[in-house]
Amino acid sequence: MQPQVPEAQSVTQAKFPVDHAPPPTTPVPPAHQMTERPPHFGWGKGFETWEQQRVQWEQERDRLMNRAQETMTEMSEATLESLSSTIEALRAKLAEHKVEKEKQQKILEQELEEKKRNPPRWV
Repeated sequence: MQPQVPEAQSVTQAKFPVDHAPPPTTPVPPAHQMTERPPHFGWGKGFETWEQQRVQWEQERDRLMNRAQETMTEMSEATLESLSSTIEALRAKLAEHKVEKEKQQKILEQELEEKKRNPPRWV
């Protein structure tokens, strides 16, 4: 007697039909006519169109430019205030020094006048 192989285990028979025909093709529009978003890779926010992404980038750039301008303005104002206060302090110090120098000059002149009126006697 010959062993019988069941049909389901037969090598020559396939359970599923094999289709060797190529998949149906759909016409692909040229790249300059594509308005759909590129494939999303899973990070950041998705954009519906390249135009929306460009607009958002421009808005972000403008926001950063405004922030940088505000920061530079604040730094410039702070620097000018610092310079102004330093100049005022130096001006006050110079005025004090001038007054002190004038006092010293008057004292020296008085001492010279006193020596002229009463010269020292060595005898």
